[in-house]
Amino acid sequence: MLLRPRWPILLLVLTLLCATDARGQVHAAAEARIQLLNKKAMEEYDSLEFEAAKAALVEALGVARSASVTRGAALTNTYLDLGVVYGAGLNDRINAIKYFTAALRINRGAKLNPGRATPGLDEMFAAAAQTVASEPVRPSRPPFAHDAVDEATAGQDVPIQVRVEDEAVQRVVVFYRTTGSLDFRQVLLREARPGLYTGSIPGNQIQGRSIHYFVEAQNTAGQRLHGQGTAQSPTIISVTPGRNSLPKPPLPRSSGRKVFSIGIMVGIGLGIVNGGKSEHDQQQVAGNPRQVDINPGAALAPFHIAPELTYHLSDSWHLSVLSRIQVINAIDEASKVSLLGEVRAKRFFGQGDLRFYMAFGAGAGQIRHRIPLGDYDKDAGIHTPDDRVDSRVAGIGAFGLGSGMIYMFSSYVGLELELNGLIMVPDFAANLDVNTGLVLSF
Repeated sequence: MLLRPRWPILLLVLTLLCATDARGQVHAAAEARIQLLNKKAMEEYDSLEFEAAKAALVEALGVARSASVTRGAALTNTYLDLGVVYGAGLNDRINAIKYFTAALRINRGAKLNPGRATPGLDEMFAAAAQTVASEPVRPSRPPFAHDAVDEATAGQDVPIQVRVEDEAVQRVVVFYRTTGSLDFRQVLLREARPGLYTGSIPGNQIQGRSIHYFVEAQNTAGQRLHGQGTAQSPTIISVTPGRNSLPKPPLPRSSGRKVFSIGIMVGIGLGIVNGGKSEHDQQQVAGNPRQVDINPGAALAPFHIAPELTYHLSDSWHLSVLSRIQVINAIDEASKVSLLGEVRAKRFFGQGDLRFYMAFGAGAGQIRHRIPLGDYDKDAGIHTPDDRVDSRVAGIGAFGLGSGMIYMFSSYVGLELELNGLIMVPDFAANLDVNTGLVLSF
């Protein structure tokens, strides 16, 4: 399966994250600017520069509109200060009550600054409070609201909408996973308007029987402030087939429940021999035959055939019987045949036409390693030609550990390549076979 490059998606996510953080920074900067303008306005008011005070406060309202600041202490104070400037500075009772009313609509608990209160301002503020009190109280919105989605059509985007009433929230993220997946992917929602975040789970991910998802409202540090669902207890969307469903991917050629397989492999081995005697007697000059002492070292185990019969317990676990039939020529004797049988458990990984496996086994038999005698005829008066060879027998017990891969180039025939390590006891040898051949599954 070809993997599509993910850097465009990563770039898009980073761009959205930067945009979200930028909005949060603009909001914070706007509130700081409003507070500065409020302070400047009241300094002008204390200096009896009432028009200048009004201009600074009107500018603060413009900053709030530009940054979509619709609530908060800074904006409440702007309205209260405008009421003071109009009521006590400009003798404009109507506008004073209007701005006091605007402040109280944001925060019904707002109060006049005792240091600036006058009987006239108290009367105007009381009138504004009476106006607000007569208005129906809007039900307070929860800080986080999301209507869970419980049904979707395969292949179609799933819209997600979240309303947030918390100024500490800087971004809203949807986490989702498809059927059979353990990992959650992310979709960053955008703020369509203040407090309303929208987005969707991509339609190309809406497959299978269900989709799991949960939503988090996070602060700048990425910490969860509010949310619905968790990774351990997500919301479940039932997926129904539709016209726009994505076609199912083609099944691998190795798909379908196979019960047995037969492997026919050939190979060659290389072992470490732990000394011992040569298999055959060598003739001394004196005429007395004896076996040559072999030094520890590496030796070849020539050509062998390795048929294997396998039963498929499951897609991941197979149980097999591997035979190792080795033919070796040594000195002037007839060719020797070594037999070994091994029962193996094979653990497969992955899916598709190419699969890898580990094999664990035990058995009994013999392995013969080819020993050149040119290095072993110096002692005890033994003289053999430099090109003469003998064999060293290892066994009878065998313990195996191997790994390999199988590529199925049709539904029933595949190519196998493996490395199979064997430890032989009590006549010790450590041997590594390289085997390759065909596999027939049925």
